[in-house]
Amino acid sequence: MLELMDQETKDKIKELFGGITGPVRIIYFASEKNCHYCRDQRFLLEEVVRLSNKLQLVVYDFDKDRELAKRYRVDKVPATIIVGKREYGIRFFGYCASHEFTSLINALVLVGDCLEEALDPLCHHAGQLGLLGVPAFVFQEGHDPDAARGFREIARLMRGAYCAFDAGSARQLRELLSAVAVYAVGGRPALTEFGRRHGGLIQQLTQQL
Repeated sequence: MLELMDQETKDKIKELFGGITGPVRIIYFASEKNCHYCRDQRFLLEEVVRLSNKLQLVVYDFDKDRELAKRYRVDKVPATIIVGKREYGIRFFGYCASHEFTSLINALVLVGDCLEEALDPLCHHAGQLGLLGVPAFVFQEGHDPDAARGFREIARLMRGAYCAFDAGSARQLRELLSAVAVYAVGGRPALTEFGRRHGGLIQQLTQQL
């Protein structure tokens, strides 16, 4: 059997995949006609799904399954779509090498690690912590509506704040984490002043406290 990853790489990916809590499907479109990388990409995906029992690979023929390809907005191959509880619009075209491979692995963890736990027990614990005066700042990467509702409720019960930021935006996450540090040191007045100077997402936090 063809192996594209060495054991060290597999071990690192397995560790990352430990954070996947829900099932994730990898929908793969390939073609036997004039596709130089379809075979290699399929070998790679088959090797990836063997690293976690939460992953499932579903393969379609681009030439025979045109209507399905159109539904997934696939117009070229190889095409790889990552699907969790719903279709998030995460897709890769071509062979995932180097940076693309890293993005693929991160996407699998992201989709599989959204709020999959039952909400009632989480809210119970959040309420207990809220009574103790422990605030929660909950930041969500992406826009999963079910997870957003859960995260908002947890932040409300803990008298904290919730904010979503764009997937892949390191700058936004850096600003949000800086705001939490400002709050930890100076409380709400310091965060209000910080939000006045920075605006945007930071002001969303101050308005919830």
